[in-house]
Amino acid sequence: MKGLYCFGDTRLGLLWTCETLYNRSQVCYATSLGGAWLVTLGCVLLGCLCVTATIVLLALSHCRLSTSIMTYARWVGFSAMVLFCLAAVVFPMGFYVEEIGGEPYQLPNSFQIRVITGMQDVTIAIDNKILGSEFLLQVASELGIDDTQWLGLQYSDLHGRWWWLQDHKKVLAQKVRPIADPLIMFLKVRLYPPKPSALNDTTMQRLVFLQVQSALEVGELMCPSPRKGTLASLARQDSVLLYLETAEDLEEYGTWHFIVTRPHDPIPVRLSINLTGFSFTLNNRKYEFPFSEIESVKIKKRKLVLRHTSKAFLDSVFECPDHAHAKELYQQAVLHRKFYLAKNAC
Repeated sequence: MKGLYCFGDTRLGLLWTCETLYNRSQVCYATSLGGAWLVTLGCVLLGCLCVTATIVLLALSHCRLSTSIMTYARWVGFSAMVLFCLAAVVFPMGFYVEEIGGEPYQLPNSFQIRVITGMQDVTIAIDNKILGSEFLLQVASELGIDDTQWLGLQYSDLHGRWWWLQDHKKVLAQKVRPIADPLIMFLKVRLYPPKPSALNDTTMQRLVFLQVQSALEVGELMCPSPRKGTLASLARQDSVLLYLETAEDLEEYGTWHFIVTRPHDPIPVRLSINLTGFSFTLNNRKYEFPFSEIESVKIKKRKLVLRHTSKAFLDSVFECPDHAHAKELYQQAVLHRKFYLAKNAC
């Protein structure tokens, strides 16, 4: 069994347990086996011996030394199968050990999730049935945030890839790291408010401020040099309101970018999404696809397909490096389009 923790890696085995903390050298020590796992180990070892004996007996039977050898081989092979089945049945009885924290035949019903916000981190215990939307509401309640439509939770899977927590799925049924206590997630602005400076929620304003500041620092948000200097000065003064009033006037404020290609053209382009629609630039020419002119958004394997309301235009197709990128692009597109349609509903 393998468990990943927020600052290291822990591997639990029947014979050895190995831990790596804070990128230090791995430390291994003998596991203190309980009764259930001791029986499991015995069954596995005996089962391996029986498999080995079965192979030897089958080899001897082909030499025609005795007609009864094949019968013995069958019974020894059957015994190996019984021992492995017994090991599989007995093993879950050991889930009570402290490292797992469950009960016999039952993994723990609740998990701790630490949510990093950039301001005040919160740790919340959840059960294994809670949905992503319900957990987001709990996090927002802990922080005193009333409106969660702008927010999302991000986490990384076992391969270090980042995902958005989906609202309609159970938290623990998603790609979260399976045996980690606490799980680590990050509260992020997923849908940028059009006028964050006009929000009544100061906590929400602070979250937007921190995320815009981070996007500028890493180059995700393009900004003219004079305006960038002004924003840097306001950030040093911790003038959140003035910072947001300046940032919301930026051309790329509230925009998410994805690197994609187009059919029959291997040259990558940057596809951008904001609250009004899509856009990309090619050969110094900007192409825009406002939501008002898009009938539907679909995903087909690695491709995002935009169907236009006008039948005079063919579908616009963009291809991502893999299905995971396409899925993230599709989810962001649907989220932004949903907001646009709700805002502009008759």
